[in-house]
Amino acid sequence: MARKKINQPAQPRPASGLNFLEDMLELPAGLTSGMAHIGLMGNREAIVDGCRGILEYGDSVVRLNTGRGAVKFTGRELNIRSLTPEQAIVEGFIIAVEFET
Repeated sequence: MARKKINQPAQPRPASGLNFLEDMLELPAGLTSGMAHIGLMGNREAIVDGCRGILEYGDSVVRLNTGRGAVKFTGRELNIRSLTPEQAIVEGFIIAVEFET
């Protein structure tokens, strides 16, 4: 008598080391992938983790290099409050956020 093969649900694949770390620390997905992570505090402040430099800086436009592209903030009275090799904080009245590749 031939045996019938029973389909069993697929086992989840183990996560890579960095994905596992993201899961264990409950970090946002993609934070360790090298992509920029942008947090907005209303329309008054933006925190850009993964900032690699300033491309354009003015009262109404701030463009930041994110390694895989750029992010452009438009608004009024924009100012870079803090800039480190890993992070930039843009403050002012932010009207729009655009992603450029």
